[in-house]
Amino acid sequence: MMLYEVPSSTIEALERITSRHLRKWLGIPPSFSSVGLYGKTNKLQLPLSSLVEEYKTAKTRLVLTLRDFPDEHIREAGIVTRTGRKWSATETVSQAESSLMHKDIVGVTAVGRQGIGATKTLSGAEPTRLRGEP
Repeated sequence: MMLYEVPSSTIEALERITSRHLRKWLGIPPSFSSVGLYGKTNKLQLPLSSLVEEYKTAKTRLVLTLRDFPDEHIREAGIVTRTGRKWSATETVSQAESSLMHKDIVGVTAVGRQGIGATKTLSGAEPTRLRGEP
């Protein structure tokens, strides 16, 4: 899926078909949501991943691989990763990078009644509470 030019609408149609057959095979009613099948924060997590999620992950990896490739000829070749009209891997990568830059600029914000210095951050990780804090 990484190298082929398959539109995201085709992948979504394939996921609908596989989800329908999974529901039948597991004996789950058709009204059971896809979040229940593929969710990572559910109490009962099935060892399944969404086909659309895998497609988007593969396409964004391809964009990052081509952009950060060690050989300058490949980096500067201008290879465009096509994903269809609904979703763009290049735009997703740029939005994620701008979101991370914004998060670095803003820093840690207080949540609730926390005072300044109530949490300390590790580089690239979520804030952790200091000892003695609830």
